[in-house]
Amino acid sequence: MRDRTIFRFGLDSVAESYDQHCGIFDESGAELGERLLFLQQPPKKIVDVGCRTGGLSRLMQSKFPDSLVFSIDESREMCVKAKRKMTGPYSRATVSEIDQLPLDSESADLIVSNLASSFYDPKTFISECFRVLRTDGVLLFSMFGMQSFQELRHACINAGIREIHKEFPELHDIGNFLLSTGFTDPVVDIEYKQPHYPDLPSLIEHLDNIGICSLLIPNAQLQSVKSVQSQLTEQFQELGAKEGITLTLAIIYGIASKKQVDMNATRVRFHR
Repeated sequence: MRDRTIFRFGLDSVAESYDQHCGIFDESGAELGERLLFLQQPPKKIVDVGCRTGGLSRLMQSKFPDSLVFSIDESREMCVKAKRKMTGPYSRATVSEIDQLPLDSESADLIVSNLASSFYDPKTFISECFRVLRTDGVLLFSMFGMQSFQELRHACINAGIREIHKEFPELHDIGNFLLSTGFTDPVVDIEYKQPHYPDLPSLIEHLDNIGICSLLIPNAQLQSVKSVQSQLTEQFQELGAKEGITLTLAIIYGIASKKQVDMNATRVRFHR
């Protein structure tokens, strides 16, 4: 991942206003909640990896009021905001790198993560979750997939701005990572969303307000984007954006269990 200091600063700076702009995150978080219906018994300890302001953590509290919900984020200000919103004696929030979790091995029954792992190496993230989960524990997550932000990527290249840095994983890669790590019977699927923005400044402002603009576009390049807005807007129009700008977001959802080693567990189910 890129400079963690830049990442943390970006999230810290938008913590107070984040909830007003995180509609995409709310939608994917609600979708993750719907996928927990299959659980046969409530998990004793739930870990929300990359909790941001605690939206998914609060959802877990409402579904499993007797479970300990442990929320983790790299941003101190996001954790402060999450703590304010979480209720009850069974909640914790801490600041930590989410690809090096401050938890003992085999200590959690359920790990959830809503889009936060998108900006980390997916293999490292999945491996760390496997380490922390107990046998029979479940990992449930969402992350941006390969086609995400493709319009912004192409417009930047065509306008002579260096390509945005992040390449997101493909659907089948995530399934293979889950299997190779040791998860059994993983199910992964993908959903496409296309948020619309009236103009380029609105798009950049929204990405800023959810703390990911500097991750998609290095800071020096962000200044270039702002300085050639007219040229960049023309590139969007050539890509078909005649009235405003529409972005593609490919959101991968995954769920997998940590079982006893089964040499026959070699299948992964993909849904589109």
